[in-house]
Amino acid sequence: MQINNCFDSHLHWQGIGSFKSRLSLSSLKSAHDLKKLTMSDCHYRESWLLGHGWLDSFCLEGMSPRDTLDTLFPHTPVYFTTPDIHSVRLNSLAIKRLGIDSSSWKLNYKNYVDSKENKLLGAFHDLAKDFIDQKLPAYTDSQVKQHLLEAQKVIHQAGVTHIRDLTCSEQQFRMACELEKSNQLSMVVDLFFKLNHFDHLSSHIQTVKKMSSVPTQNLNIKGVKVFIDGALGSGGALLSEKYLNGHQGFTLFSQDELKEIFIQCYANNLELAFHVIGDQACDNVCSVALELQKKGVTGTLHLEHVQILSTETIRKIAQLGATCHMQPQHWCSDKKWLSEKISPQLISKSFRWADLDKAKIPFYFGSDAPVEDMSVGHLLFCLKQAEKDGIANISKSSLSRALSYPGNLRGSTFISQDGRVEKVLFDNNIVYQS
Repeated sequence: MQINNCFDSHLHWQGIGSFKSRLSLSSLKSAHDLKKLTMSDCHYRESWLLGHGWLDSFCLEGMSPRDTLDTLFPHTPVYFTTPDIHSVRLNSLAIKRLGIDSSSWKLNYKNYVDSKENKLLGAFHDLAKDFIDQKLPAYTDSQVKQHLLEAQKVIHQAGVTHIRDLTCSEQQFRMACELEKSNQLSMVVDLFFKLNHFDHLSSHIQTVKKMSSVPTQNLNIKGVKVFIDGALGSGGALLSEKYLNGHQGFTLFSQDELKEIFIQCYANNLELAFHVIGDQACDNVCSVALELQKKGVTGTLHLEHVQILSTETIRKIAQLGATCHMQPQHWCSDKKWLSEKISPQLISKSFRWADLDKAKIPFYFGSDAPVEDMSVGHLLFCLKQAEKDGIANISKSSLSRALSYPGNLRGSTFISQDGRVEKVLFDNNIVYQS
């Protein structure tokens, strides 16, 4: 099988490299097993121990994540992310250094933390995690550059030559430009810059516009990434009906704020990419976009994840001419617990790439790496598995479109019958060979 311009339409470029340097917790059965892991300098950011893959089932008996990590790491600030990266676990020293144990902070973020009797239990989700991430010690320029190079190796090994990076930063862009100038960049990269707060909208747009004036060959600044809701696993995805535990998810922006985001970004010719996992989140975005479309406010709209969609929202997406970006890998990860989280009715509306195809809505597949394995073989496996589980599949021609970056041929990926990447070419140069 040959794929031209093999495309991962949704990933986190620096994140792939930085997560490779974190302590992997995937082999743990309980927190006791942490003592068996070898920790090296690369697992630390200054004095902070960073790890990935934490599950609360690892907690010591009767203990919260905070108390468990205090027992094991009394003198080291600990930051462990969960597999979906939307939640983090901290110990008391980390909480103290971040200054987030105040009554005012806990009140502001009460919907995004786990607490008992006004004590933080060490679990922080979505918006609270975003705040924490901005307070961590910053990576140096050389560390960021190394992350990008490490990630590029992973990307090529996965069979990919073209990517959309959804969480670029100004520092990352500078380092990527240096890689390109030194001929170390061997892929095409579309870049979106995450908007962290509505109050930063105007300044964020100006920063993105300034960077877009920098001449590059393979780095394409496209626009702004906006998180609307959270993840299904953490219960943050905004749904049209309640989760089985009684919650309904959340939205990070009001409808009026959404309108202003559309108006300002489109006025500056910037594309918009909205993180919308829940069906209500996606419908809210589409409703605002349609209202503005009638007033002549138009631009390029991308909808990220769209894991749950109503038929009515699919009609709205078609009217808007929006592009969807989906990750079949999430089906294989999420199906283990979906029935414990949401109703059968919502599950029946999940992963509807076949319905998007029937509606002639353009869509591409990606991985959300480093959240999921980004290899092309794994993506194809997950599509087949989803079909076995009752999710309608798409034709070979539609699959080819969903895996290929549009435009001039620059990359060729050769896949064996058993799904292994055998060889990857970019600009006629071999960038990976098994």
